[in-house]
Amino acid sequence: MSFQNGLFILAEGDDDERFLQVVAKPLLEEHGFWTNVVKYRERTASYVRRLLRSVNAMGADYVLLADINRCPCKTVKKDLVRRKLRSVDERRIIVVAQEIEGWYLAGLDIATCRKLRISHLERTDHVTKEMFDNMVPRVFESRAAFMVEILKNFQISVAIHKNETLRYFVDRYLSQVPRPN
Repeated sequence: MSFQNGLFILAEGDDDERFLQVVAKPLLEEHGFWTNVVKYRERTASYVRRLLRSVNAMGADYVLLADINRCPCKTVKKDLVRRKLRSVDERRIIVVAQEIEGWYLAGLDIATCRKLRISHLERTDHVTKEMFDNMVPRVFESRAAFMVEILKNFQISVAIHKNETLRYFVDRYLSQVPRPN
């Protein structure tokens, strides 16, 4: 996979966009890859289809992230996304299990969890928004403030061992990025 002409990462919502802007985009751009994160949930299906036509016309690549939410499996979620957006290539959809909040928590080691006063999780594939919200320490004025603090302490080398779908994303789209030892 080559991103000489850019990689568009389509993010479902604000939390996804924040994560991708802070974690994925800098990793790619640090190694010369042009990257654009676009939030798609609040856009119309026709807007997304036009965007994807433009991405294809410029020779760029794209990936669309979607939380599995209440779907029974990744295949059903991909089908729902494709039905709604029609022009999305199924191979370009990454279904996040359970939700993006698990990706945030995946990047925290034991020491950081102690510092933030939250429980350390060995695996984060099962984390839902509700579970995450219940973990937010009272010292933070909002869940967004907590997420920003997590990203300040985020370690991709820890995260890829704690969340299967994050590891898949990294292996598929960031594999060209040299990893620190």
